[in-house]
Amino acid sequence: MSQTFKLLYLRASVVFLFVTAVSTCLAADQDDVAAALNEATQSITNEKHLLRYRFQPGEKLRYQTEHLATVDTTISGSNQKMQMRSISDRAYVVKEVTSEGNIIFEHVLENVDMWRSVEGRKPVRYNSKTDAEPPVEYEDVAKNVGKTLDQITMDPQGSIVSRNDKQDSPDLGMGGVSIPLPAEAVPIGHTWSKPVDIRVRSDDQRVKVVKVRLQYELKKVSAGVATIGVTTQVLTPITNAKIKSQLIQQLSQGELRFDMDAGRLLSKQLDWDETVIGFSGADSNMKYLARFNEKLLDTATETASKAEPANSK
Repeated sequence: MSQTFKLLYLRASVVFLFVTAVSTCLAADQDDVAAALNEATQSITNEKHLLRYRFQPGEKLRYQTEHLATVDTTISGSNQKMQMRSISDRAYVVKEVTSEGNIIFEHVLENVDMWRSVEGRKPVRYNSKTDAEPPVEYEDVAKNVGKTLDQITMDPQGSIVSRNDKQDSPDLGMGGVSIPLPAEAVPIGHTWSKPVDIRVRSDDQRVKVVKVRLQYELKKVSAGVATIGVTTQVLTPITNAKIKSQLIQQLSQGELRFDMDAGRLLSKQLDWDETVIGFSGADSNMKYLARFNEKLLDTATETASKAEPANSK
């Protein structure tokens, strides 16, 4: 074997050993990185988050809600479509926070902008900011604009302790003033629920109670904001189409964003897409398509007074 060949062989062997060593180190490093990533993922997944409402006396939170809906109904070959839009600004003025952490606040309806159109009829509109007199259809709503609708006592988990309705307030859209929060800190993926009874009328006009539950899930947490999914689940077996037609406006699903640091709801979006066939004869059908949005108006969130928190004494 020539000296040149021996030299080339030696160099090739050295390169091979070097590449093998580097590959082994890289594989080990990749294993370490994969293990670290898996550990970090498990840590994030298992981390628990405490969701609580937190307010201070004197705070004034302003929210805007928008409810859009279309109801398309066919009975005996006759079709009618109704569309509506409702926008409202409401304020929650915190009057007191008790030593137990319960929040007492007033719910004020600041203004509304409403529109409804039924096929074959003239649309009806009412804007409380620009219209001096409301149409007949919105007279009850107009009476409540600028007034306190109710005074509510709520615990830090969002449960309503008491409610004093001061006005015969209209239904301006779906969703309550709060959502129920878990009793303990929970990890991402945790689910909890709230039972709800809905009263409907059967064919003989008797009142029937349908049991449903609002199923919540903590979907993710990012920068102190929790994203919570919600779905309505019907627990009572329903075969009667007429009863189903009374339930479709309750069967929503959507997402909510909750500020864990500030302790308040940032936004809510609920969607409906339901169809009922045979609710008024074999050839009848009803389709309900809707969306409800609620958002905190950040620029209008303010502290109305410098009252000292009751639980700080």
